[in-house]
This record gives sequence, C-alpha cells and structure tokens, in this order.
Amino acid sequence: MSNLIAKIENWIDETLESHCEQMVPCKQLSSYFDGYFSEKFLTNCFYIVIPELPKPDFPELREAGFGSFIDDDHAGITYKCCYFIKAEQEDNLYLHLHELVHVCQWTILGAEKFIATYMEELQKYGYEDAPLEQMAKAFEYNYSIHADPIDVMDALRDELD
Repeated sequence: MSNLIAKIENWIDETLESHCEQMVPCKQLSSYFDGYFSEKFLTNCFYIVIPELPKPDFPELREAGFGSFIDDDHAGITYKCCYFIKAEQEDNLYLHLHELVHVCQWTILGAEKFIATYMEELQKYGYEDAPLEQMAKAFEYNYSIHADPIDVMDALRDELD
C-alpha cells in the first residue's frame, strides 16, 4: 500500500506543478470565511478552476475498488494546499469552504496519512459517509445556516490528533 500512496503523491505533485500558472490565491476569499480560516492560512492555499477534475487513474486503484470514486462526477477535489473546482462551481462558496476544510485535513495529517486515511475510509464507509467528508460537510452546514464561525483548523486539530 505504501508504494501506491507514494505513486499517488508523486502524481499529485506533478499535477499541481503542471497547473501552477492557473492557481488562484484563496486569500481573496478571506472576507467570506472570516472566523473559519485565518488570513495566514488562506495565503498559503490555492484553487484552480478547470473543466474536468484531475484524478489519479491507476489500474491498481481500480483493482482496489476505487473505480467509482475515480469515475464519479464531483464538483471539487483537494490535493495538499490546492483544490480544483469545476468552472460552473467557481462562485459556490459552500464548495470553497468544503474544499478548504480538506486543505486543513491535509495540513494536519500530512500527505501520506491523509491519502491512506481517505482511501481506508472510502473502502470502509463509501464516499458519502467517509469521516473526512462528514467533517467537511459539517463545517459547510454550519456556514450555510449562518451559525457562529468555527475556527476550522483548531476544531480539526482537536478531532484529528
């Protein structure tokens, strides 16, 4: 499994490098997410608007049962400090927040542990019920009902440590 995780991480690094000129700083979203993410954090996060989301499509991922995740039509996907969103979702603040929660998870867990945890959760619970997804959905819901902001990084550190 560690070889596959390393292969995925290399693919992610190559993908991010090949799209670096398209990266938009998330700092421009800071006024929307005041109280959820620090400006310092958002300065180090980026998003890329793209027609199709890049996903690693290795035979060994399909053999391990991740074919439906690879083939599913998601609105966004996060890799390390950057997330990709489909062009028609660019103004969707709920999606931006959701993906920024995943950036926090990547930051706290580190790439190798995030990838391993996410894969394990997809296999055990499926996409909709994966705990890392449920965490992102919970913050997204809090934002959608205009509840008091929650510092995402602090809350996730408590939950993921």
